[in-house]
Amino acid sequence: MLLPGDPYRARWAAQKFLEGAVLVNETRGMLGYTGSWKGNRVTIQGSGMGMPSLSI
Repeated sequence: MLLPGDPYRARWAAQKFLEGAVLVNETRGMLGYTGSWKGNRVTIQGSGMGMPSLSI
């Protein structure tokens, strides 16, 4: 799992690097995608900005 702070960066990375990327979460604008990279299942989930958002 990759956790970029910016949800739009999560979308960009999923579209650029993952095969078969599917939007699996969009709660409160925090976009999350799951797909595969080099045969491995990977999720990229926007985490919000800073430690308070990440700790939630």
